[in-house]
Amino acid sequence: YFGKKQNGEFKTAGIEMEQRSTCKLIKNAQMDMIRALDENMRTEDVFEVIKHKIEILESKEIGISKLVKTKKVSKRLKNYSVENRSVSTLKRCRKNGIDLKPGQSVNFVVRNDDANPLNRVRLDFEADSYDIDFYRQELIRAAESILSPLGIDREEIQKELNGKNLKLKNFG
Repeated sequence: YFGKKQNGEFKTAGIEMEQRSTCKLIKNAQMDMIRALDENMRTEDVFEVIKHKIEILESKEIGISKLVKTKKVSKRLKNYSVENRSVSTLKRCRKNGIDLKPGQSVNFVVRNDDANPLNRVRLDFEADSYDIDFYRQELIRAAESILSPLGIDREEIQKELNGKNLKLKNFG
């Protein structure tokens, strides 16, 4: 949830910006969305934030350091049965001679979320590119956390971003 205290500060809990694994781009974007909504109570303003952040992503104007995700691994590589991002990250660690133990955290950037496990991510120090579509979807998911209390879901957000112009709502 998110809300505004009487002293003007925002209170957030459980949304993406509060999660340790969320990258700086998403944390900053989500806070910008909250501020935009608070300012005029118009969903159009939230969409302007989303569109701006997507433009930055697509133009590659953002530094890789703002896309770094942090993951605490829960088990050793051999104990995973699904080829998820944790497995990809552990395989990158092994390739780089890093022995990551359960409970330790690792920083990575999603390079190509559809690639084979070894090439899906890059550790933060070896990252040279990123998966624009993955981070775009992360932005949309973060936007949904802000807009869903207003009745706007992920599908509607995607339609608006694709130019299908919804009737956006003002709540002021």
